[in-house]
Amino acid sequence: MVINKVNMAMPQLPSFDNSQKTTAPEKAFGEVLQQALQSTVNAQEVAENMSAAAAQGENIPMHKVVEAVTAAEIKLQTLVTVRDRAVSAYQQLTQMPI
Repeated sequence: MVINKVNMAMPQLPSFDNSQKTTAPEKAFGEVLQQALQSTVNAQEVAENMSAAAAQGENIPMHKVVEAVTAAEIKLQTLVTVRDRAVSAYQQLTQMPI
C-alpha cells in the first residue's frame, strides 16, 4: 500500500481593509417584510381556491391541492416565527437599562 503525502495549503483569510466601503442594502427590512406578507397572503388564497375547487368536484389533482396547502402553511409558520422573534427583540430592547 502506497501512502501519499497530503499537501494542505493554508486557506486565505479575508483581509479587514477599512478602505473598502460597504454598500447600502438593496431593500429595506420593511420592504422585505411587506413582500413576505404579500407572498403569504397569495399562497393562502391559492390554497383556499384550489381546496374549494377540489371540494366542488373540479378536476384538480389532489397532490396539487396538498402541495398548495402545505406551501401556504409553511409560509405562514415562517412569517409567525419572524413576527415572534421581532416582538421578542423589541421586548429585550425595552427592558435594557438606559
